[in-house]
Amino acid sequence: MAIPVGQMVNVVVGKDGKVASKVLKVIKANSRTTMFMEVDKEGRKNIFRKVSTQDIAFTGVVDSPYVKPELTSIFLKEGVIPIKWESSWDGIGASVSNNTSTTRFYSNHSKGWSQKAAWYKANSQFASH
Repeated sequence: MAIPVGQMVNVVVGKDGKVASKVLKVIKANSRTTMFMEVDKEGRKNIFRKVSTQDIAFTGVVDSPYVKPELTSIFLKEGVIPIKWESSWDGIGASVSNNTSTTRFYSNHSKGWSQKAAWYKANSQFASH
């Protein structure tokens, strides 16, 4: 059975004889990996998890006490837990959270641009009015 992208599914993991499941949304499924999104309503954030397609043992609708019967279930191999995945966008929130504004002059092309900008700013004939 194909993995339904955009749908909520039961992801069932087993380790050391214990079985647990979570309801996750399938974000992406291709030949190498399947990516899930877990919505943390209390923490007001989304947690992304991914698993290799080789680690999926069974996909389908089953009658089991571990899962909701109306959802498709994805059973992972014994001992496999979906790893937490972070994109490069996740690091942006930490750097943007500081709301103080300061005047800075940056240049990637030449050294000394910040001194020139400060000199132009200090001289009234070059300042914009």
